Amino acid sequence: MSSLSGRMPCSLVGAVTALTILLAATACGEQGSGSASAEREAPVRSVNGRLDTTIKATADQGNGFSLKDATSLGRFVNLANAKEFKACFEKERPELSAVDIFAVPRSERCPSQLGEERLPGKTPEVLGLSVREAAGRLTDAGFHPKSISVEAKDKDGRKVDGRHWSWKVCKQDPVAGATFSVDLKPRLLAQASCPGD
Repeated sequence: MSSLSGRMPCSLVGAVTALTILLAATACGEQGSGSASAEREAPVRSVNGRLDTTIKATADQGNGFSLKDATSLGRFVNLANAKEFKACFEKERPELSAVDIFAVPRSERCPSQLGEERLPGKTPEVLGLSVREAAGRLTDAGFHPKSISVEAKDKDGRKVDGRHWSWKVCKQDPVAGATFSVDLKPRLLAQASCPGD
């Protein structure tokens, strides 16, 4: 019993010490997130190159990264399709050992400055495509995957559980040609085959 009680205070001291260090580090981090941190904020750097190449160079330097739209539109930048984007700007995040990479689709020119106003594109036509293809086309258009919902129904119109990636999109909202906005939440109705097929 005495040996157990002799070890308990050491363990407790160790735990308290670890907690104190953690709280001190957190407090320092919170102080650094104020205006003093903003003054030391890393500048935005122009890169204007292929996104996949920029990602590889960033990873080779041991840094993590986040992908963001270089324009005012706030579009989703699809990592799975990085070859179809170009990097325009970088901003180092040394506190995270990471880099924010700002990109646009390859078909567009890089903006002259980060967050430049751009006219939004249009919602693509996805009717008749498989759910997988439709989701890919919508994410390539800038919609975040988490904003896309799919409702699957059987031939009698009853909801069916599951993803049904190979089923066809029979209805879409917003409709094809609607102006893109990050506030839109695309909804797809999928069925094994659409009425009239």
